[in-house]
Formats: sequence, structure tokens, C-alpha cells
Amino acid sequence: MNINDLVKIIVKSEGYKELEKWFASAGKFLKLNGMFGSAPALFLHSAQKAQGAKALYVLRDAEEAGYFYNDILQLSQSTEVFYFPSSYKKKVRADLQKDGANMVLRTETLNALSKNQAKVVVTYPEALAELVVKPKALESESLTLKAGESADLNTLSEMLTDYGFERVDFVYEPGQYSIRGSILDVFSYSNDLPYRVDFWDDEIDSIRTFDIENQLSVESLDEISIVSNILQNTVEEELVSVFEYFSKSLISLLSSVVSSSAGFRSTSISAFSIFLICSSPLHFCR
Repeated sequence: MNINDLVKIIVKSEGYKELEKWFASAGKFLKLNGMFGSAPALFLHSAQKAQGAKALYVLRDAEEAGYFYNDILQLSQSTEVFYFPSSYKKKVRADLQKDGANMVLRTETLNALSKNQAKVVVTYPEALAELVVKPKALESESLTLKAGESADLNTLSEMLTDYGFERVDFVYEPGQYSIRGSILDVFSYSNDLPYRVDFWDDEIDSIRTFDIENQLSVESLDEISIVSNILQNTVEEELVSVFEYFSKSLISLLSSVVSSSAGFRSTSISAFSIFLICSSPLHFCR
């Protein structure tokens, strides 16, 4: 039995039918019993795919969010699914350490949301409670490159330096770039793999992601956004809620389990369905 066989069984269940009605009627609260393991991801992904909806899934903590994200990713096989973690390795008052990998994931998600490229975002309260840079600030700190477009390699080098990127011999972490002949390697804060931009005179001939371990190409791309470490020089007064990236039409929701632990009021977005997945049995709120 494969995933498609499971979906055929699920769509005939009473719980799935209630979920479809909930989607169609824009209901505010739905409770489904007996949802364990990967069942919530399977149910919700099936309904979401059928409705063509966008969704923000809010899990109880980082561990649950990580498992749920992997389930959704395996089910969807889509590049439009994003994980939005906290910036910090651990929440200890005496030692708040930033996690470089998590910061890349956060920036990647914000960049996708700003370009309307995210259909699914999986997160948890602590991550949502952290403020982020304004959408306009993210746009101003982003450099877009397209295959076939004219660009001067020396000018790009100066721009990357101005954005805070460090020139090195070989890139191995976000915030670095290198130039070897007509090839520009750059590791953006908005992607988990670095980009390789190949020039032909003053024209971008090709753009690829590549593996830093073996230097082999992974995927060819037509367009990329290179984003700097946008939080490095941003003062607190210039930060906003992450919900600024979803929509400006907000409907308030309350969830005692999630909102009390994060210290913020949950919000529903007109363009996105929000799922506060708090406990078992699961409570889906929109």
C-alpha cells in the first residue's frame, strides 16, 4: 500500500468529510479525535491539496514542528513547503545563542513569503514570537539575478561586499562569496545551498546550486535572490511581527495552549488557513 492508497481511504472517512466542510464554510474551530503519528499531516495535506489552499501550521514545540514538517514535505514533494524555526539553539536566559542554520531557514521562509512562493509554513510559538525585519527592508537587502541577464562581475562583487558578504577562496557558509575567472560562488542567507553563477562576458550564462563537499551541481535555476544577514544591523525599532508577511487583513484567534506559552495572540490570515495543532485529540483553529 502506498500513499495514494491511504489517501483514497482517508477521503471516504467521516473526519475528512468534516474537514472539507470546515474548509468550505470558513469555520472557526474544528476538533478531530484519534489523530496520531503522521495522520494529522496526511489528513490536512489531502484536504489542503484538494482545496488549493495555503496553510500555516503551528505545532506545540520545535520537536513536533520538525516531525510534522518532514511528514508534509514527504507527502507534498514540493518546493513550496517551508520550516520557520526559532533563531536560537536553546532558550536559556543566561545563554541565548543564535543558530546559523535556523537563521538561514527563517530568512528563506521570509523571502519565499515576500515573493508569494510559500504554500505551506510549519512553525511553533517561540519562532512566531520573534520579531523579523520589515518586508521592505528584506527587499532592499536582496539582490536578484536572472539567467540571460546582463551583469558586471566587478559591480556584483562590490555590491556583495556592501551587503556584508565576505570574499573568500571557497564558500562554505552563508555570508561568503568567491570569484574564480568568470564564475561567482555566493552563499545567500536565504538558501541552504550556495549558488554558482557562470558568466559569458557580461551576461549570466547559467545559475546552479552546488554541494560544498564535492562542488557538484545540484539544481539549475533561472532566477535567484541573494539575501544578506538582514538581522545583523537591524535595530529593534525596525522589527515587526512575522504576520506582516502574510496579510494585512487579520482576524484574531485565541488558543490557550499555544498563545499563553508564547506570549502573543494567535492570528488568522485571510490568504492562509492557520492550524494551531496543540494536543491529542487535535484542535484545528482558523
